[in-house]
Amino acid sequence: MKLDNFQKSKLFKYLSTYFAFVFIVLQLVDILSEPFSLPQNFIVYLVYVFAAVLILLIIFVMKGDKAQKPLEHTEKQVQNKYITPLSLSIIAVLLIMNGYQFFSAKISGVRTAEISSKLENFITGSNYLSAFRLYNENVGNSVLEKRLDEFSREVKIASRNSDVKTFVKYDLDKLLENKWEFLCDVPCDVRIPLGRIKYKFEASGYNSFEAIRTIYDSLYVDLIRSDSVYNDMVWIKGINRKLRVAGLDHLKPEAVSNYRIDKYEVTNEDYAKFILNGGYKIDSLWNFKELEGSNYKELFIDKTGFNGPSTWELGSFPENKSNYPVSGISWFEAMAYCKSIGKSLPNIYQWDYAATLNFSGDITPRSNIQSEDKIPVGSKRITSGFGLYDVAGNVSEWISNESDNSSKVIMGGSWKDPGYIFNTLYSKDPFDRDSGNGCRCVYSEENNQNLYKVVKKPSVNFVNVKPVAEDVFKAYLSMFQYSKYDFQATTLKEKNLENYNIKKISYTTPYGEKMFSYIYTPVSITKPAKTVVFFPGANAIN
Repeated sequence: MKLDNFQKSKLFKYLSTYFAFVFIVLQLVDILSEPFSLPQNFIVYLVYVFAAVLILLIIFVMKGDKAQKPLEHTEKQVQNKYITPLSLSIIAVLLIMNGYQFFSAKISGVRTAEISSKLENFITGSNYLSAFRLYNENVGNSVLEKRLDEFSREVKIASRNSDVKTFVKYDLDKLLENKWEFLCDVPCDVRIPLGRIKYKFEASGYNSFEAIRTIYDSLYVDLIRSDSVYNDMVWIKGINRKLRVAGLDHLKPEAVSNYRIDKYEVTNEDYAKFILNGGYKIDSLWNFKELEGSNYKELFIDKTGFNGPSTWELGSFPENKSNYPVSGISWFEAMAYCKSIGKSLPNIYQWDYAATLNFSGDITPRSNIQSEDKIPVGSKRITSGFGLYDVAGNVSEWISNESDNSSKVIMGGSWKDPGYIFNTLYSKDPFDRDSGNGCRCVYSEENNQNLYKVVKKPSVNFVNVKPVAEDVFKAYLSMFQYSKYDFQATTLKEKNLENYNIKKISYTTPYGEKMFSYIYTPVSITKPAKTVVFFPGANAIN
């Protein structure tokens, strides 16, 4: 067959149409593959189909040529009449779809770059929640999928209780305004952002349980029946516990048995029931060696001479303050109250573990501490890792342990204390009835008497400290030495006093962060002078 005859043949026309059709289909598949996530082997199956169609087409045309008579001139004109518009339409569609693909690719590239930049900033700044939200807003994005484990983790949640539902509040700064988000029905495997989250677990017939937690791989939930006498208490499983209180980390771990601790601080209403039931008249509740030979009823009175906290009047708490924490009580009153309901004050190990001091960075800034006044218990929705409210601030909580000079430990700090108190061992005279003194109780059958030992405030006598050997000093010094670089030091403030000058200096650290120091220079000084470096204590937390 000559070339001219082939170009005029039916086979040529069918093959031209076939290849044009295949081209259009492949263009469509290429355009639609990304938005519709077509399977990777889809194109392979499509090629097989096209190959089979091509063979059938050739066979059909070859057989048709033998059986069919040539078309008349008028019939050819009719066919040619539709070919041109159809071809132009196909070309127009292809141009539009290729343009769409081009601009979609451009927009997708810009969006991917934007997502990548945001994600990098979030991860670098440890803002895992924002990175997690970005992931949820762009499910299937390859950039986010590749770095998924850098800002989130897959965890397993289980429970011995049936039909437990899990809810979350991701943002600890918006616990009051944000609603609970449903997470899963337990048991479940679910992905959560890195960091601490507030969880709530609910099941019919059981008390709901709320707490902030960091789940690393799994969490087992054990709810308490709602008809229990321990409704407002949290059950804590025994553990071999080392104290986290600043300055007491040198003490060896102690075995702590299972115990229950109040979810909330004791309220005015709770304490009013104690008085109404004759709490100040039951001598067995006041059997303390420090009170021997004294009339305790005359010691613990309110502003008007009635038995009760020092902040009350006429034996009653201030109006409309029933759900506020009781305050202005001594250690003896706190202990007597807890004894009257079959409980006791917690020991330092029980309180330390339940308060989860290692969460202080999340708890303290969101608590009623370093503020103007008390607030109703539980108003600040931040909790400890075991679901205790107001462990930091509102009122300080008396502890059963004795400390230096026969004082008693009191923990957590009150609304008027600085934030660092939450992590710090503090003690007061057991007779102290300051307006910031309150309590919460525990129920336990603890037999380990080491938990109730005297805990002394940490101190170091630097006068008697002997200098270390030169080689040891050099080893320590090497840990703090950096290569010489430009500090970019700037004087921010300067103040001249009678005997010395104070400068506040800003400078850049070797790792790129800004740091501040105060330089005190005496007026009368022989130069060059030795430098004395003073580094702040626990108050630097805030």
